[in-house]
Amino acid sequence: MSQLLTHRIRFFYYEPTSINCIDFNEKLGKLALLRRPIRKHKPSQNDMPSIVEIWNVRQKAWYLEQTIHEDPDQSNLLEAIAWSRSGRLFSCGLNSYLNEYDLSNGRISRSYCVNSDPAWCMTIDSDNELIAVGTEKGFICIFKMFDDCLQFEKIMPKNDNRILCLQWHHRDMDSTNLLLIAGSIDFVKIYSYRHGKCIDFIRIGNNRIVCWCLKVLKDFTIITGDSNGTVSFWNGKTVTLIQSYNSHRADVLTLCTTNDEDIVLAAGVDPTIVQFQLCYGSQATTWVCSRKRRPHNHDIRSMLINQNLLISGGIDSFLSQISINSSFHISYLTNLYHKCSFTSNDRNCFIGLMYDKFIQIWRLGDADPKNELNSLQSSSSLCTRLKLSEKATKLLDVKSRKPIIAFDMNCEWIIYASYQTFKALTWSEDGIKKIKILHDPISNISNIRLLGNDHFVISYGHNFDVFKLDRFGIVLEYSGISYGQKRIIRILSTENRMIILTADNCITVYDLNHCKYEPLYTITSFVHQPCALAIDKRTKRLWLSFANSMLIEYDLDNQRQCQTIMLNKFKSNENKESRSFNEHWTIKQIAFTKNNSSILLADENNLYMLNIERQRMTKCDKYHHIIAMANIRKHHQCPDNDDDDDNQSKTIHYGDNDNDNDDDDLVIVEVTNQMIMATLPPLLITRTYGIS
Repeated sequence: MSQLLTHRIRFFYYEPTSINCIDFNEKLGKLALLRRPIRKHKPSQNDMPSIVEIWNVRQKAWYLEQTIHEDPDQSNLLEAIAWSRSGRLFSCGLNSYLNEYDLSNGRISRSYCVNSDPAWCMTIDSDNELIAVGTEKGFICIFKMFDDCLQFEKIMPKNDNRILCLQWHHRDMDSTNLLLIAGSIDFVKIYSYRHGKCIDFIRIGNNRIVCWCLKVLKDFTIITGDSNGTVSFWNGKTVTLIQSYNSHRADVLTLCTTNDEDIVLAAGVDPTIVQFQLCYGSQATTWVCSRKRRPHNHDIRSMLINQNLLISGGIDSFLSQISINSSFHISYLTNLYHKCSFTSNDRNCFIGLMYDKFIQIWRLGDADPKNELNSLQSSSSLCTRLKLSEKATKLLDVKSRKPIIAFDMNCEWIIYASYQTFKALTWSEDGIKKIKILHDPISNISNIRLLGNDHFVISYGHNFDVFKLDRFGIVLEYSGISYGQKRIIRILSTENRMIILTADNCITVYDLNHCKYEPLYTITSFVHQPCALAIDKRTKRLWLSFANSMLIEYDLDNQRQCQTIMLNKFKSNENKESRSFNEHWTIKQIAFTKNNSSILLADENNLYMLNIERQRMTKCDKYHHIIAMANIRKHHQCPDNDDDDDNQSKTIHYGDNDNDNDDDDLVIVEVTNQMIMATLPPLLITRTYGIS
């Protein structure tokens, strides 16, 4: 039986990014997430650049479709994000600007000043094409949406304190009788858009009680969540209290309702999600606390409901979907595969790990396949844990003054990019040397890919540039535009081919044998965007996975689709390991074995082996959060050394014996829940009776 030595890497340091705001566009089937890196010891410090993520949630398995970085030198300090009905994306932040995004190029297209005040919240009325923004000094600025721009409409009278939450409401279902409800400190105020003034108010407290969030129902019931941990239900017509529940031990930060408005859910600093149910009596209706859930360990900052799914996110970085009618829930971690790069030389294997402002280069450890740890056998018969004969060693730290957003490396070169430019270095185990860039700076780079030892390609928006590597200076060799002038999502390469995936689900293959980089052909037959791509270097075939559990093999040389495999059909196999395949997680990583009859697939937490000839899929081993997986060529050495839990080695047994002399290893980088929790701020203190 053949073997595949697997390096299980656990020394990747996870840098958490809090989910501060979520909004959903039903027409596009997309979620917009506003993320902000957080510090463990200074979680309230608000000077980190924001990240906007676009998730596609049309399929049962969700996947990250786009990431938008902001310029750290012009940080927006974003606080709110919202979709318009037509699919335009807006955000506002503490730099006093309302921003509109150009999603095709992944950047802010226009910014509009909001009364020179920091902006805390925003809401969009799609019927009248209006955007309202609440500011630090208590102003509410209203903008009118047009096809190509926004126009300032009016400003509401100044409130005494900052506006922290807003929502439009159509009184009596009349689109012309438009109200704006604003939450502040101690007060909730009701504004008439037509008259441009406050027509009523609700006093929620008299001791600096902060109204963090509110929801307005169709019958003009106003629901508020405040800093006392109280959820209150108010009659908006008479501005009187209906019911109040002290449901949380700390601030309630977010509220959401179902489409029929019979269920309201609340959460916040106390991460317990409390469900309130509307009960109809013979004389009156009442709101009853009906259920509690706790899918997160830290603060929940934002929630919304899509059909029968509750979508939530917060400090712990996870995007969660929870079924309202059951206890089923799935959590997603953001894609981190671009933070890892693998390479090797004749003696060693290396891994590069990208962090916010530095890159680490590690030399991987080694193990003797004959030296098994019998006392620590894996639960899977396909895997055997081995004792390390050589530890992983950190070689270099490459530091940057600006946040790093993309990088790639081989055994000689390191190329990395910040928002405004990119840099090139040569490296060895002894040190690094900076190489001069003989080209103007390029901003908003999304992909970097080394093409052998002589060239590399970078992409920004729908453009890509190929540069020649030279120790005397990096020079531009070719500039091109993607097929259909669509945003470039990912770049792969082989010895003589470059593959570019664009936002319209097209894959273009370029010829690297000539300096003209002519496109050979374009594959336009894919309906959905691939979630993972990998090239089998032995067979020269491209493998693609999709969110609908589809796996496709494509022959690059003959330009034909070889086979299509539906992975969800293996759930009906008698083998219980195959039934564990979860359709709610996409296949994020694809790797290959030495024989061409099997491939390795990894989702969020599991590693599967798919035998193509026998049409059988088996779970090899369970992991925590697999963020990267790749094949790497290795020459084995077996010096004596001690064991190390952060760099384990396993042997995966598969298939029949083969005669391939290539010595490839498999590298899997994972992050455990304990590693994630260790990077987060302290939990809300829980008082237990009898314990101080």
